[in-house]
Amino acid sequence: MASVHAYWKVAFKRFIDDVPRLIEHQLNQALDENLLERLSDGISLDEAEILMAENPEIAENRTRLQEVVCRLQELEQLVGPYMGGDEQVEISDAAYSREASASGSLCGSDLSQNLFE
Repeated sequence: MASVHAYWKVAFKRFIDDVPRLIEHQLNQALDENLLERLSDGISLDEAEILMAENPEIAENRTRLQEVVCRLQELEQLVGPYMGGDEQVEISDAAYSREASASGSLCGSDLSQNLFE
């Protein structure tokens, strides 16, 4: 008799757990069916491009940080031989590293500039 009681206790708990999950699933399915249509209605391609455009502050920050990385890499090339090690920093982009080795500079910026303007 105790095993039957334990079975019903577990079954009841599973039922209680599954009902809200099924309700949520049904609501999500209903939302999913019309979502794309509702989002695309009344919006032009130009408006969509404006909405998806990158934040100008983020683009400016990325450009500034790329310049800082370039300056740091150039400084490393200058001071690397004096640091007593043959360690080289690997650049993940092979084309970028070939371009840098061909030109002798990673960014083409002047080292006389302050590192963090």
